[in-house]
This record gives sequence, C-alpha cells and structure tokens, in this order.
Amino acid sequence: VKQQISDMAMNGSGIRDTARVLGISPTTVIETLKKKFQAKSGE
Repeated sequence: VKQQISDMAMNGSGIRDTARVLGISPTTVIETLKKKFQAKSGE
C-alpha cells in the first residue's frame, strides 16, 4: 500500500483520490507521504 500511495502521488493523484481508490483514510495517505518525504530529505 505504501508503494501504491507513492506511485499515485508521483502521478498527480490527490490525497482524497488516493484514499478513495485504495480504500484507506486520507490521514493514512498524508502520514505515509510525510514519513517518506522526511526519510528522503534526511539522506
């Protein structure tokens, strides 16, 4: 699911779109993207 969130974000899908398609909470999408971005910026 984390990979799908990342892929959809890179393809321009919005947070709500991503959440709806994957059947998860928009909050989950936001938190996942935040963690991924923080991990990338820390490298």
